Amino acid sequence: MTDAEPPRPVNPDATAALRAFLRRRRAAIEPVLIAAEAEGLGPLAAAARAYLDAPQEPAVPEGAAAVYALALFTSTTVALDATREREFAERFADSWILEHGHAFAAAATVWRSAIRISQHNPLRGRRTARLEVIAPEPPGSLADDQLARRVRALLATAPPDSYQATVQQLSALSADPPTAWAGPMVAALLPQPGVTETTATAAQEPKTVTTDQIRRLEAAMVDGRRWRADTHHTLIIEHPGLGDLARQLVWATFEPGGTVTGSFRVATDGMLTDVTGAQLEPSGDVLIGVAHPLHLADDLGRWQEVFADHALRQPFPQLRRSTHRFTPEESDSNLLPRFTDRQARTDRIFGLQQRGWEIAPTVLSRRVGGRYEVTVTLDPGLEGGYRYETAEQRIAAVELNGGTFGVLDPVTGSELLRQLERLAA
Repeated sequence: MTDAEPPRPVNPDATAALRAFLRRRRAAIEPVLIAAEAEGLGPLAAAARAYLDAPQEPAVPEGAAAVYALALFTSTTVALDATREREFAERFADSWILEHGHAFAAAATVWRSAIRISQHNPLRGRRTARLEVIAPEPPGSLADDQLARRVRALLATAPPDSYQATVQQLSALSADPPTAWAGPMVAALLPQPGVTETTATAAQEPKTVTTDQIRRLEAAMVDGRRWRADTHHTLIIEHPGLGDLARQLVWATFEPGGTVTGSFRVATDGMLTDVTGAQLEPSGDVLIGVAHPLHLADDLGRWQEVFADHALRQPFPQLRRSTHRFTPEESDSNLLPRFTDRQARTDRIFGLQQRGWEIAPTVLSRRVGGRYEVTVTLDPGLEGGYRYETAEQRIAAVELNGGTFGVLDPVTGSELLRQLERLAA
């Protein structure tokens, strides 16, 4: 298939063929999963084994991606020419879409870019192949990948609701600190609805947008970063990379004291328009920041409709971001008992470093609200690098030093609770 050709229809028998294929590969794949469990990749190995057992049942994308990588690796004893490699990729991609939908297929493809299988090495004591999750290759590597080509082509003809669900799932994936590497891969994979693969790839220019740029804009929303309107136009809208991101977000205008006075988006022609489509021209000294859902109040639902109507995908969860509030009892206290004795995944603990948290052996800490510090006490505590830790830690206590949780503004409180809920999920 060339990029200009329409994709072949999804094969309705793909799952039956895939199940038969995986039964034949099970004996070769299982030793690698056992070795992965021994090396600290138990959750990934379990997800892969669940998918291997029943690819038609509910699954997680990373498990399906690991099985794809393992199946491809263990099939290399039989040389795959271009046609057979394409058929191999289509069998998985078609089954993923049939059984789990476009969003699952896209997420599994992104995960596949970060999964590697290395050969066994008896001289170094490794008797089986090794499953690894590593930083993926540059986004351009997806151009010639058969799996990515198939999924990208099918996404280009996906129904609008399926495409929007895919955008939301991939945005959440790239916004999660442990999978922040996914951002450039997401940009390289997603086509615009109704256009060819070649056109979509050229239009996205993934090299102009980096994960760090996306992370900085999300941090600006969370931490309340503001720009004067003239500075915002120069540094954000006119920037070759940030300008693309700016058009995928809703922005808010603020008074010096923090009161929200309006909201707008940046159109493709650079014009600023409000939720009704009316053009805005804020004066140069107006303060502008990335709008948080709590800033938008009754306009939130209307903005969601506008972005859906224009098929605008967001670089991180904004309009459909979950929001949280303290209970009255929590607002009057400096403790959050809702998190006491809950389990926290170690990989998510280390991922909090990208959210401004500091990690000590038994305590996580972060400055919030300018004057306060929140601490999370861990049990049994961390001893060394990520690879040497237990899979989970118990949260012994969450405490705010310097005041009660009610002193935090609603956005700061919501984002704190959101991060803690994700940590303890």
